[in-house]
Amino acid sequence: MIALNYPEPGVPTVSVSGLLQHSDYEQIVPELEKLLEHGKARVLLELNDFKGFTPKALVDELKFDLKHRKDFDRIAVVSDSRVSDLGVRLVKPFFDGEIKIFDKDERMAAVRWLQEN
Repeated sequence: MIALNYPEPGVPTVSVSGLLQHSDYEQIVPELEKLLEHGKARVLLELNDFKGFTPKALVDELKFDLKHRKDFDRIAVVSDSRVSDLGVRLVKPFFDGEIKIFDKDERMAAVRWLQEN
């Protein structure tokens, strides 16, 4: 499952859990592209019990990453899994902006980092 929400004012949060499917991308990509209409974005990516991607969802992820590689200023990744860290390190080369990984208990530090000038 993947969802875009705003639990902190001004900090778009993408929550990801379980095994991502192609249908998840069909839902979230239009929402993210609407967010990007306003210029470069800073996003909090929360990975909770993330299990990875189906093959078609992985293709969706890579297409989105390549298309929007210059559209994110900062991405803060909050995760409690080393597997998630590996996944982030794999996609990091596809982004021109900063990506920083935070442990689950450092969520507020991640929010503050996104809000810094």
